[in-house]
Amino acid sequence: MKSYYDILQDIKTIISAEPFNNTVSSDDIGAIDLDKQNIYPLAHIDIDSGTIEENHVSFNVSIFFMDIIDFNKEESTDLINGNNNIQDVINTQFKLAYRVMRVLQKADLYRNDYQISSAPTFTKQIYNSLRGWSVSFQISTNGEMTYC
Repeated sequence: MKSYYDILQDIKTIISAEPFNNTVSSDDIGAIDLDKQNIYPLAHIDIDSGTIEENHVSFNVSIFFMDIIDFNKEESTDLINGNNNIQDVINTQFKLAYRVMRVLQKADLYRNDYQISSAPTFTKQIYNSLRGWSVSFQISTNGEMTYC
């Protein structure tokens, strides 16, 4: 049975291979833009719950793809683009999220004893000075744990 740690490491490896992402983190999503050592764009992995069924275990996974917003000091009258790069960040982070999910879906995960068992859901995210997307999905693995 693949453990929480194995799944976390496999997802981290796939995201780390992407050229448009600089940092991969996990744990407290509320602190991601407060850590001054982060180099953006950033991906944050959150495995927030699990379900044990008769023959398998499912983990609920969310991956946050975020980048920091740059503001231009010049005033703008453009109501869509404004004086920042929010639209660029949202576009780029969606493409990155989509690419990572396609790699996860097309990878030979059976060889690693697990599979994505739900369609990914993309949701736009705003955290302080960060913008991007979260992608939520389930990963299932066979439950080979014995009990007495």
